[in-house]
Order: sequence, then structure tokens, then C-alpha cells
Amino acid sequence: MKASLTRPGLSVIVTFNALIGVWTIPATAQDSGALSDETPGTFVAPSAQQVPSDWIATLTSGVITRDGDTAQPYVVAGLSRKIGRGYLRAAVTGFRSVVRQVDAVLPSTYAIASLGAGGTFGSWFVDGYVSGGRQRYGGVTTPLGTRASQIGQGSGVYGAALNGGRFVALSPRLYLTPSASLQFSTNRALRSSLTSLGPVDYETSERAWTGSATVRVDRYFGGANQHLAGLSVSRVQTTNGATLLAAGAMGGTTTTSVADGWFVLGSSASVRVAPRLWIDGSATRTITTRSGNFAVLSLGVRLGFGP
Repeated sequence: MKASLTRPGLSVIVTFNALIGVWTIPATAQDSGALSDETPGTFVAPSAQQVPSDWIATLTSGVITRDGDTAQPYVVAGLSRKIGRGYLRAAVTGFRSVVRQVDAVLPSTYAIASLGAGGTFGSWFVDGYVSGGRQRYGGVTTPLGTRASQIGQGSGVYGAALNGGRFVALSPRLYLTPSASLQFSTNRALRSSLTSLGPVDYETSERAWTGSATVRVDRYFGGANQHLAGLSVSRVQTTNGATLLAAGAMGGTTTTSVADGWFVLGSSASVRVAPRLWIDGSATRTITTRSGNFAVLSLGVRLGFGP
């Protein structure tokens, strides 16, 4: 087998998490209870617009695409609970990868649950999460059609992340928010090769440490600052953006992780349509990604309830 660069399932998870923000950034320096929860890249407006809510439920759906591939849908459902200056949150994310590989393996379907906590302390915020889920293999294509994997239906997906930053008030309606994050992800990727004995399926272990630095600017609108629009730019660096496969000893396969780095450009908006109801939208695009650039479009709703 010749050396070839593939896009493993892990790189999809890393990019997906970086794009939709599986970790939550608290809303503003003015109100630690205003939680954006699992909504992709959005913040909520300052305390001037808030009706106190101990609970916030979110539901977000959208599409994620890689250049040259078909768009795939995703959905995120989350629930957060305010506790003093902090919060606890839980979420479930489902999506189908848009991975391209030189072998005949089809994209996988992912279901990932996360538990997180965070808080705002003055103008500083911190957030972290742990996640776990299942990757269901999509099968293997052959000249005779698609067949099931020879080595099972799927594998586990695990991760954790820590994120922190600071809110800087440029004016009563304009905020600058620098932040940084560190994430670890691990799973296994299905591979398939043609040998003298026929097709052989196998798995490769995929792990990555991923760091990012983000600067975003948010502008609030409305008589009570009840709406906002924001722009962001991030630099992401990972130890495993793709995997290099090559023939090894005794007919086996060796794998080498290939580091990658890219920029993420994002825009988002949040509109309050009722005292405890917001509609959020975002558009995000990566550039300079070695394993293929991504774009994400999303639309979601947040509902606050409780005293």
C-alpha cells in the first residue's frame, strides 16, 4: 500500500467541536446567569434584557459541509442550570461526518453526550466539559455495493476540554472577548484495504490534543440590549488533523498523525422574541485546513424557565 493521507473520524470531531463550541462560553461580564449553553458560537444579551431563569433549554440544528463533499445535518439539545455565579449543563449532539478517505469506508454517524460546568467571576469566565458517545460505522463500498464492516458496527468516542477568557467592555453596547481553550479527543477510525487475500477491514487509534485562541466582538441592540450580533476569529492547532497510512511490516499498516492548524471565521446573531425566548443563528467557516475546510450554518432556539 502506498503512503496516503486520510481524514479520520477524529479530525471531524475536533473540527466539529471547534466550530459549534461544545464547551459553553458564559454570556457577558454583566450576568453570569445568561447562558448560551450549547448553541453554536452565540452569546446572549446583557443583564438589561434578562428575565431571571434558573434553567435554560436549547435546541439547535444545522448543516456542516467540507469542500467538495455533500452537506450533512447535525442537532444539539442542551439543558443548563444556574447555581450562584456558576452553572451546570448537559447536552446531546448527533451528526454525520463529512469525512473523505482514500479507502472505501463511508462516513460514520456520531451521538455524543457531554456534561459541563463553568462560571463567571468578575470579568473572567471559565468552562469545562467531559464527553462520551458512540460512532456508528457507515459501512464499506465495493464494486458489488456496500457491505457491513468486518470488525463490528462502531466504537467509542471520548473527549474533554477546558476554556477560559475575559470580557472587555469597549462601550455599554460593545464587548471584546478574548479566550483560549484546550481539548483532548480520542476514538477509533474504520479503515479498509485490498490485499492478496481480499478486502481487509481494520481500525486505527485516533487521539488529538487541540488548542485554540479566539477573539470575538459583540454588539448589542434594542432599547434593553435584547438583541446582539457578533464576529469572531480563532486560531486552532491540533496534533492530529489527518492520518498518514503506509504499508508496514508483514503486510500490516502503520499510521502517523499529521498536525494541522487553521483559522475559523464566524458570525452570529441572537434575537429575543419573548421575555424568556431567543432565536440564535450562526455561520462559521474554516480556512487553511490541510484536511479540508469546513463550513457550518445553524439556527437554534433558547428557552428560559424557572424562578
